[in-house]
Amino acid sequence: MTVFTPGNHLDLFATQTVINARQETDATAIFANIDWHVADRLTLVTGLRLTHEKRSYVGGTTDLNPLGFSLLCIPAGLCAPGVPGAVQLSFIDDRIKDTNLTGRIALEFKPSDDSLIYASVARGRKSGGYFSGITTSSGELAPYRPEDLTAYEIGARAELANRTLLADASLFYYDYDDVQTFIRVDSGPITIQKLGNIASARVYGADFDLTWLPVKGLSLFAGVGLLDTRLGAFATTAGTIPAGNKLPNAPDFTFTGRARYEFAVTSGIDLSISGSAHYSDGVFKDATNNPVIAGDSYWLFDARIGIAAADKGWEVALWGKNLSDNRHVVQGLDTGALGFGNRTYNAPRTYGVSATVRF
Repeated sequence: MTVFTPGNHLDLFATQTVINARQETDATAIFANIDWHVADRLTLVTGLRLTHEKRSYVGGTTDLNPLGFSLLCIPAGLCAPGVPGAVQLSFIDDRIKDTNLTGRIALEFKPSDDSLIYASVARGRKSGGYFSGITTSSGELAPYRPEDLTAYEIGARAELANRTLLADASLFYYDYDDVQTFIRVDSGPITIQKLGNIASARVYGADFDLTWLPVKGLSLFAGVGLLDTRLGAFATTAGTIPAGNKLPNAPDFTFTGRARYEFAVTSGIDLSISGSAHYSDGVFKDATNNPVIAGDSYWLFDARIGIAAADKGWEVALWGKNLSDNRHVVQGLDTGALGFGNRTYNAPRTYGVSATVRF
């Protein structure tokens, strides 16, 4: 993968930057999954995966310095003209590799043909890599480590009322080692937000979903998610953050509701009408739980109306997203001592038309 990302900082530092890098990944894996039928309605599910991965990164950030004013001065806390031409702010030529064994074991019990109760333990790994955002020193390009997760889950699902009511429920506990998350790195008066590691994290959660099919063509869905997240202690240049912070982008409560009705308007032509609502509690955007760039709670409402051939060979639809024109923070950066930062917001109210033809 080749990265070429220009950045315009004319209003702030009277300069421009470009991230120019190449990142390559080679991965090989062997895996197996076996279902063991222990009893008439009891199944033991086992799986293993052996993975070997190599990743390389060559590149960094360059200050193009079109006005003779360089970001190179930022770590010293003083910016002044006099460094003409492009300046390489950061650069590495590095490689990492990893070999790991992951797997899953689960018990599945079917009290009836329309129900299932299960319990599982799984071990997974997310690959390490390189942060490829704007950096002002080569040390900020040091690779982040792989993330390990041990996931424990119990749950049940059932089809009720002649299969017109479908219910799912699960409880889970996630135990992370070297969790990958956004951390703040100080570089002189500048604070950047980059992907890094925190030694541990814990997540307790529950999901509840219900789908109801009361009449032909009508589908109603409601889902609720509950989370309690806790990061372990971690060090920053400003001191140690004690254990207990929340994971970034992890709302305590979420709700999703959807309704869809489809019916025939003429022979061979169907009309569908659907709408959805989504609610999320407020979230933090970095591991320090900085309130300046936190996102508030929000509601989103979407709707869609489509006309299609009964055999689904074609469809034309009119849709609208974020109908209430809600605005909430999806990403942010607080640069601390320089006294400025930025917040990136979600897309505004949006309308569109789509046409689909299937062959």
